[in-house]
Amino acid sequence: MDKSYIPLRYSWRQPPAGVRVLDPRMNYFLLIYKRRVQKLSSCCTSQVINKNIEKLSINLLTINKTIDMIQAINKTIDKRLTETEGSKMATIYYSVEELVKGIEKELTKNTAILNAWKTVTYPTKKDGTPFNTLSKNIAGARLYRPGHCLLSGQNVVEVCLNVPGQGWITDDVYAYAMVEDLKDTDPRKAKTQNYMAKESTWLKQVYQYDIDDIKQAIQAKINYIENTIADKKKQVKAAKKAFETFKKDYETIRARLEKNTVFENGNKTLFYMILQSVQKDY
Repeated sequence: MDKSYIPLRYSWRQPPAGVRVLDPRMNYFLLIYKRRVQKLSSCCTSQVINKNIEKLSINLLTINKTIDMIQAINKTIDKRLTETEGSKMATIYYSVEELVKGIEKELTKNTAILNAWKTVTYPTKKDGTPFNTLSKNIAGARLYRPGHCLLSGQNVVEVCLNVPGQGWITDDVYAYAMVEDLKDTDPRKAKTQNYMAKESTWLKQVYQYDIDDIKQAIQAKINYIENTIADKKKQVKAAKKAFETFKKDYETIRARLEKNTVFENGNKTLFYMILQSVQKDY
């Protein structure tokens, strides 16, 4: 044993008066404690590792069992598809009424968004000039920088509205562009006063829209939604006829495919193999 860690009763000498010394027993007990902690820590670490290995093994077994179960289910489904006529058709066809309802739901949503954008106004000062603060020039919508935008000037203009049966929704337009993306023929290219200072040499430079740019962006949004609404209305009118025509033609093609692939034994494996391959490709 190192003599520097011998207990006090074997090495104690009376110190001079007024001199304080550290009890040698403290060093001895501290060393023993440190060694025990290190040993205990190493034991605990190995135990934790072993437990984690056991957990991973259990998880792997669970995953393998799940994969086997999924494969068994897929085999059962494939078997039923080859045995039951029309089972695949049941998952393909929807009623034309449900299809029309889906289009009308989108039509209602788009109409509400269009009305929200049309109610946006642009207040000015008494002399007709815009406010210095850009957000004050817009009413009926809010101008803000989303959390995912990192650079100054990366703002969007957003409207928020409540659509009956669909809840609260939002729609927005960009109120900025990247300088390097502006073409030379773009009028915004010459508005260097709207260029934001580059925050870093490796970051892109932002072009922040002024009120005129925002008006143009909102008008472009209105035109886009109006075209979408007109298209949706045409879809509603054409849905029933298109659905019934396609359904009739599809059933005719299926009957022809069945005639060419199902033989004396009645097995429809080839029929469904071709049908599923065509559906995945087209």
